[in-house]
Amino acid sequence: MMKVILTLTMLALALSGAARAEVAGRFIQAEGQVELLKGGKPPAQPAKVDDGVEPGDAVHTKDLSRAQVKLLDDSILTIAPNSQIIIEEYLYEAAKNQRRASIQVLQGLMQAVVTRLFPGKEPDFLVKTPDAVMGVRGTEWYVLKGADTDFTDAFVKTGKILVQTAAPSLGGLGPE
Repeated sequence: MMKVILTLTMLALALSGAARAEVAGRFIQAEGQVELLKGGKPPAQPAKVDDGVEPGDAVHTKDLSRAQVKLLDDSILTIAPNSQIIIEEYLYEAAKNQRRASIQVLQGLMQAVVTRLFPGKEPDFLVKTPDAVMGVRGTEWYVLKGADTDFTDAFVKTGKILVQTAAPSLGGLGPE
C-alpha cells in the first residue's frame, strides 16, 4: 500500500512539473508596488528582483512604481508607473537562433529594447494593444496605451517597427 501511495505522489509531482511553463525572464528591477499575477490570475504577489516571469503572467505597476524584466534573449522590458502588461507568449531557442515573443500592453507605458536579430522575414517579437499590433526587429522603442481612451502611441528611438491595426474591420491582424 505504501508503495502505491509513493508511486502516485511521484507521478503527481512529475505531471505538475511538466505542466509548468518555462521561465521567459526575470525581474532585474522592481521599485515601489509592482504586482505579479501568475498565469494572469489573482492573487497578485509583490514582484521582487530575480523573480521569474512566465508566459501568461501579468505585471502591474502602481503609482510611483516601475519594473524591468530581462528576457532570456537579453531583451529588456521597462514598465512605467500605472501600467499593465501580459507576457502572452515567449519561446527562445538560442541554439536554433529562434524566438517567438508576444507582449500585451493593456495600459500605460512600456519601453522595449530588443537587440537580437534572427533570420526570417516576419517579426518574431510582437507587442500588442487592443488597437494595434507592432512587430519589432532590433529596436529600442516605447509603446503607450491610454487607460481611458482607445489610442496607442509608439515612439521609436532606434531601429524599425511594423505597425498594423488590431481591428479586423480595418484589415488588421485582429485578435488571435
